[in-house]
Formats: sequence, C-alpha cells, structure tokens
Amino acid sequence: MIYLLNLNQWLMPVGIFLGFLFFLLMGVKNLIFANRQPFYTLFNALLFLSVFLFFFGTNNIQGFLVKYLITFLVVFLLVRDFLSLSLSDSLGINKKNLMAFGLAFLILQFLWVIALLPIGFINAAPLALLTALILEDLAVHHLKGTISRRIVLRNATVFLILSLIIFGASKLTILS
Repeated sequence: MIYLLNLNQWLMPVGIFLGFLFFLLMGVKNLIFANRQPFYTLFNALLFLSVFLFFFGTNNIQGFLVKYLITFLVVFLLVRDFLSLSLSDSLGINKKNLMAFGLAFLILQFLWVIALLPIGFINAAPLALLTALILEDLAVHHLKGTISRRIVLRNATVFLILSLIIFGASKLTILS
C-alpha cells in the first residue's frame, strides 16, 4: 500500500509551522488581551506539548544526539521566556538564565526517563508536559520567595493524580 503522507517526512515542517503560528498568536494576544499571563501560560504549555510530541514522535537512532540538542535548546528558550515574563526584572538576567538552563537540563533528564517507559508517545508527551509545568511552577515560586509547604504538596498531589490518570489511560507497549 502506498502512503501519500509519510509522517516522518512532514513532521519537522509541520512542527516549524506550528511553532511559528504559536509565536504569531502570542504576539497578537499581547495586542488584544489586557490580562496576558493566563493566555501566555496556555500558549507556553501548548508549545511545550508540541515540542514533546515531536520529541517522542520521532524515534530515529541516527539523529539521537541532534534530537536531544534541539529539544534542549527549544526547552531552554521556552523556560527562559516563561521565567522572564513571570518574574520581575529585579532578579537579574544571569540568575534567570542559570535557572532556565538548570530547568531545561532537568526536563531533558525527565524526557530521557519517560522515553524509557513502555508507554506510547501520545501518553509520554502529556507526562513530560506535566513534569515541565510542575517544575516551572516550583521554580517561579522559589524565585519569587513564595514557596511554601502547601505549594509543594499541591504540586506533588497534582503530579501524582494526573500521572496516575496518564498511566491508567496508556496502553503499555513492550519493545522487542
């Protein structure tokens, strides 16, 4: 059977187009909406989801290192942008860049662990998104100085409940 649309052939151009479209929409929403933070958080989460879908959707061994480096760069830029919009300018750009680098590295380590799990890429991407959003929330509260036991317990509870739902909804795949 001849497939007219090869997924691996169109995955990169579609990802680039969707990324461009999201950044265009983010620029338009800055002109329209007065309360920008919830919309920015939504678009940031959607960009993370598209990056994670691309990461878990491609599984070519030849581009293993390139795929991880590109993902690290994109995650670093998204986290840095999120931190610069969520925090005041009094922290300094070096501290924000260092925190973004550390968070991007930590998220990449979680991506590596999630890639080893026997779940499909449709369920691996939301699990990675959940991890990234929880880490971003904890980092913002830490840098603002508002982190408390209640916030940590709330994030841990949300992570556990949603990850159990994701694992319950996934069909385990055994690699041979």
